Amino acid sequence: EWIPTYGYKRAKAQEQKEWLVEANDNADSTNDVFAKAKLAKKERQSKNELQRLRNIAKSRNIKLPRVGLPTKDHFPNSQQLSEALTIARTSTASVGKFQSMLPKEKDAKGIAKEVSGMKRKRKALPLNVVEEKCQNKNLVDNVLEKKTKVLHENYLTGTSEIKQSATSNNKKKKGALKHSKGAKKPKAGKGKRDLHKKFGSFIRYESTLVIAEHNNENLLPITCNTLTAAKKIGGDVTILVAGTKCDTVAQDACKAKDVSKILLADSDAFKGFTAESLTPLILKLYNEHKFTHILAGASAFGKALLPRIAAKLDVSPISDITDIKTSDTFVRTIYAGNATQILKSKDNVKVISVRSTSFEPLPLEGGDAKCENLPTSDYTSNQVQYIKQELSKSDRPELTSAKVVISGGRGMKSGENFKLLYTLADKLNAAVGASRAAVDAGFVPNDLQVGQTGKIVAPNLYIAVGISGAIQHLAGMKDSKTIVAINKDPEAPIFQVADYGLVADLFKAVPELTEKLTNLLKYRRPTHFLKYNRTVFPPQKPDEERRPAYICHMKANIKYSPKKMWYVAGFVRGMSVDEAVKQLSFLHMKGAQIAKEVILEAQRLAVEKHNVEFKSNLWVAESFSTKGVVIKGLRRHAKEREGTIHYRHCHYFVRLEEGPPPKHYYLLYPKTGEELLEDWLKKMHMRKVPNSL
Repeated sequence: EWIPTYGYKRAKAQEQKEWLVEANDNADSTNDVFAKAKLAKKERQSKNELQRLRNIAKSRNIKLPRVGLPTKDHFPNSQQLSEALTIARTSTASVGKFQSMLPKEKDAKGIAKEVSGMKRKRKALPLNVVEEKCQNKNLVDNVLEKKTKVLHENYLTGTSEIKQSATSNNKKKKGALKHSKGAKKPKAGKGKRDLHKKFGSFIRYESTLVIAEHNNENLLPITCNTLTAAKKIGGDVTILVAGTKCDTVAQDACKAKDVSKILLADSDAFKGFTAESLTPLILKLYNEHKFTHILAGASAFGKALLPRIAAKLDVSPISDITDIKTSDTFVRTIYAGNATQILKSKDNVKVISVRSTSFEPLPLEGGDAKCENLPTSDYTSNQVQYIKQELSKSDRPELTSAKVVISGGRGMKSGENFKLLYTLADKLNAAVGASRAAVDAGFVPNDLQVGQTGKIVAPNLYIAVGISGAIQHLAGMKDSKTIVAINKDPEAPIFQVADYGLVADLFKAVPELTEKLTNLLKYRRPTHFLKYNRTVFPPQKPDEERRPAYICHMKANIKYSPKKMWYVAGFVRGMSVDEAVKQLSFLHMKGAQIAKEVILEAQRLAVEKHNVEFKSNLWVAESFSTKGVVIKGLRRHAKEREGTIHYRHCHYFVRLEEGPPPKHYYLLYPKTGEELLEDWLKKMHMRKVPNSL
């Protein structure tokens, strides 16, 4: 019979295996050999457990008694010790008898807390208003009679001093701040104590200045990431918008949540955003407001401006932080991202550049900050003059903010072969990058370089084509959520950090991938539903009721189950837009968030393009979902087995109509036979018989 050698069935199998024991000739027949074997086994287990605990104690340098291990019963706990100490301190036993309290003896403080079961003595409540006033007056007199230390703060200069309050008694106490004859000298001759260490949190409140990066029309995404870092520091957050005709940028910044103030500096001196012209403005603001932190994004703009400010303030700049522990402790990467450094700054003001890929962007909504125009001054610098700026224009997304990035390396062999990546990027709506080797070889311009000395990206999908994976390049893209590598060398370092790797010739793999995506994108998304927005109705008569406006909106190819989306779509049907958004916000489903985004976008389009006056005067007239494309995939199983997985997609459609929602959008639940009979009887009782009394 087969006996398992491991698993939970082994114990029973072992008992069946040892069902017969050989006994000696002189063995006692009354002894239970099996019980004796079990007892010996338990003793061996206990001995092994004791030795294991001793090994742990030895590794932690804990001294133990020679025999056995101490347990909790050997030592009294802290409550028992405190209770015994309090009773011993307050007892007045003499020759076995407890004496009563002496005339001037006071009750022991805190004995009711220490001794369990003892009730605390409470003072009797005042019987009338006069007695209550008398008690309060005595309390105030006792406070005023004592010499108290008053802490005077000077928040602008960041200094503190302790003064002795004036009292009726002008006697000086030993060890006071002003020393007299016979007074105690400070220890070690160090003089006054450093109040900044003890009262540092009271001297200066946390306040952060965020230098906005923009193009005089819109805030750049890196500013939203910097605002998230400033919010994590805590305290008041102020945004500086400096530029030329940048009023719209300041209005967008006012929408950011948890921002206290917007400082707008509009001047021709800030044309080109040169560090030489912005530095005097920031130093002037620091002297006025005494900020504890000055933040900017770790871009070319921030890296040129912040070191100049730090040098003027005589502090050490903290560059490229990836996390914030406390208001003075930060995390950054060193050695090309191979090590993490936690540093604590003791400077009065921290000048910090923030890596945008390490912080989520703060949405520009829900805020109502005030915008303050700074007085115009001449900040023109004689050291530098802005002439012009030439930016390369592209229909593809910007490299640092793109959700999909495709990068090529030295394996592309020439700049003409980068057309393969451009074609693939157009299919995926992706940005194109390159390694330093490709940039140095002249395949692509410098603004496409990704790496430690180039741009740092963290997209949802990063495709590395023909890149070996040097540590300088990995430092600029390793924060990507999904990394795909295509390289013909199976020993390339890029495969160590890649989530998916393809060992193949890129000149065959990339065209094949492009062809597959082209065939996939041939699947037409439903567009007939949006044609209802272009319907033209005949003009209405003056006395005719106004035809309500409506808008049709949709989102196609959602990676979500059509069955799950059907429940969400039916849930909001017949609700007002505000009620639907409120209900979907508390529904913890992926489909609920998608439906909420589609409804809010449709609401915005209804006001902007369909002449709806009030955006709250809309209700969900139609809400449904249909099946989308189904993509087959490969799923790995144990023991090198494979399986098929289907990635299902769906389409979501919504139609908003102007006006209040109907009371009974859905049909009422069918009545039972008893309810129908009751309605019939009521109808019979209420009927009128003609020609009768």
